[in-house]
Amino acid sequence: MMFALWQRDGCEDRVDTVKALSLIDMFVPYFPLSRETVSRIMSSAIERRVAALNAERVDRGFEGRVGVRVEQRALEFLNDRIEWDGSYAVEGAKEVSTVIRRHVFGLLYGLAGEEEKEGEYELDLDEGSGKVVLRKKG
Repeated sequence: MMFALWQRDGCEDRVDTVKALSLIDMFVPYFPLSRETVSRIMSSAIERRVAALNAERVDRGFEGRVGVRVEQRALEFLNDRIEWDGSYAVEGAKEVSTVIRRHVFGLLYGLAGEEEKEGEYELDLDEGSGKVVLRKKG
């Protein structure tokens, strides 16, 4: 199909087209990611970071673990930092790690280094500052 389109439109010489197509092993369809899917990917990435943080705590000899619950408002805020074209993420999930690094990892980093930081936390949106914050529960 692709070869027929290129040949019909006369974009380049046939030899160049054949060379280009010979370099392709397979075509993989791209399915755009919705906001819901990007939110799940973001939650999963944060959960993996919390698991790594707890592993760091064990390596440092700390007994207590930390748990982080991500509030919906925080996820919506983080999702808004992704570039969207209508209902779909322009770059798929490529921007997720950058958004999380910029808005979340710094908050979690402090939990790894101090033993008294164990416990349950929630990642939420502070209405006043418009930033994601980490609050200890209870």
